[in-house]
Amino acid sequence: MARKSLPKEAGPEAQVRARFLAFLKKQGCPSHAIRLEYSTGRGRFDVGVCLPDGRLWLLAECKASLKGLSPWLQAQTQLHRYQAQLPPVRYLAIVAAEGIWCWEAATGRLLPHFPTYPE
Repeated sequence: MARKSLPKEAGPEAQVRARFLAFLKKQGCPSHAIRLEYSTGRGRFDVGVCLPDGRLWLLAECKASLKGLSPWLQAQTQLHRYQAQLPPVRYLAIVAAEGIWCWEAATGRLLPHFPTYPE
């Protein structure tokens, strides 16, 4: 009997997520703190980053592209809808081929630089 292999994740959004994971690790986020497909019960974030005590530090939604206003608004709406179902999180991010946008969840203030993972 032939052994079936799992399908490999491919496509532009998966590539964006893979680049973001590499970026997080380069920024000092430990691998064990990063959760993929972080479930909210009514949906899922592409990436969640937890603090050492298990609390959420950052939630990110990855998109292949944000060209035009509509994809940006959809991603932002999705982030806020999922976030409302979770305990407080420090940062939210939208990641796309065009870049990374990160803001403080409590204030909505867009950050000039990606935050440093706390030690």
